[in-house]
Amino acid sequence: MMVSNDGGFPGAVWESYTPTRTWVLEGYGSYVIPRTVYVRFRDALGQVYGNYTDDIIYDPIAPSGSVLIQGNADKVTLILMAEDDNSGVGQMLISNDSHFAGAEWESYAPVREWTLDLNRTVYVRYHDRAGSASPVYSATQPYRVYLPVVTRHDETGGMDKEPANHAVHWSGLLVEDGVSFSVWSHRGRLQRRGR
Repeated sequence: MMVSNDGGFPGAVWESYTPTRTWVLEGYGSYVIPRTVYVRFRDALGQVYGNYTDDIIYDPIAPSGSVLIQGNADKVTLILMAEDDNSGVGQMLISNDSHFAGAEWESYAPVREWTLDLNRTVYVRYHDRAGSASPVYSATQPYRVYLPVVTRHDETGGMDKEPANHAVHWSGLLVEDGVSFSVWSHRGRLQRRGR
């Protein structure tokens, strides 16, 4: 048999027949142009058969993308942006773990509902239809602190004329590491109770 990237078979030589063969496609021009491989066969009597051809879109470039988190609770919406100029984006891999433990590839979609863990970070990779995987992209949900409403009054409920007898009382909600607390002051001392 004889194999070539050119239908004129320049520089090609006859070789023993084998049903499979490793082959290197030429990488010139645009990747979206189909690459064609040409083959001829010769029998024991010297009779040549062919040309036979097959083509493929050569796509050595991995997809690129990003991920955004929408929402402030554990259940959020992921905005998954990915592009691949050649074969197109085919799949995505999503996890709360940077090593993607237990994650499975799924069909690409630009929007996905997701539940975050206490790490508040999501990790994503994309696959194009040629099988090339993107780098890891991640997004972290920012921690939210709700500022308290502050009131000022004296211990008897009225406005005392002596500043030394006044106390500042306030209350609010504080969020730390995904856990919310009721927070208030009492006689200058910070109080807090977990929820």
